[in-house]
Amino acid sequence: MSSKQYETDEDEINIKEIFRTLYRYKISIIFIVIVVTLYAAIFAYFKPNIYTAHASIEVGMESRNGGSLGNQDILSMATSSGYVAPDTEMEIIKSRFLSTQALESVDFSHHYYTTIKLREIELYKSSPFDVNMSKGYELSFVLYPYNEKSYRVEVEGVDEDTKKEWQETKIYKYGEEAKSKHYAFKLNLKEGKTLDNPSYRFVVLSEGFVTGSMSVSMAGKFSSILVISYSDNVPLRAQEYTNALAEAYISQSIY
Repeated sequence: MSSKQYETDEDEINIKEIFRTLYRYKISIIFIVIVVTLYAAIFAYFKPNIYTAHASIEVGMESRNGGSLGNQDILSMATSSGYVAPDTEMEIIKSRFLSTQALESVDFSHHYYTTIKLREIELYKSSPFDVNMSKGYELSFVLYPYNEKSYRVEVEGVDEDTKKEWQETKIYKYGEEAKSKHYAFKLNLKEGKTLDNPSYRFVVLSEGFVTGSMSVSMAGKFSSILVISYSDNVPLRAQEYTNALAEAYISQSIY
């Protein structure tokens, strides 16, 4: 009995000591909790939202007699008659050939941004302006409305010849060519649109490429329906690319 009583007393002492320690450092503990909570909230706020779009297609499992998909072995199987496994169909959908076709109808080369409540968001087709770039691809341009007819642009980069950093700030008119040693483009306001935000940013890539993640899966274990899923930070672009990929696949297949 004395041994059990001793263990009970010791447990009570340990618990009391824990509470005394917590009480002693309560201010530090509360401060740490607040800091961690704020950090998590800030991280969640500034983290880009990711949207996932889906498209379903029914594949022909008996035979495939369609147009040629190129010289790739996996794709040439699509044009031969006979049974084609679902895994093969999924690899065809994920192929570079179909991705290139889908890219022809979805713009991944022009990226327009603005900042709202300290958070940068991509505008995609809701941008109030568009840019026709002839030189200066991959550069990040910051745009500030100047007046109804003009805008100010800031840009910096590294000279290809001297390897030295450079930066420029200039004012140009809408619809006229903005040109310097490092870039040349024409920025046009869309009809009925104005630049209502304090600043914008745009980047034009020389070649568009898929920036999100794509996957293909079967709707069910024995289903002939494949589900194409694509994730992007722009919901409209996610849906457009998913649909374009499905249409590219269907256009190459005759069931």
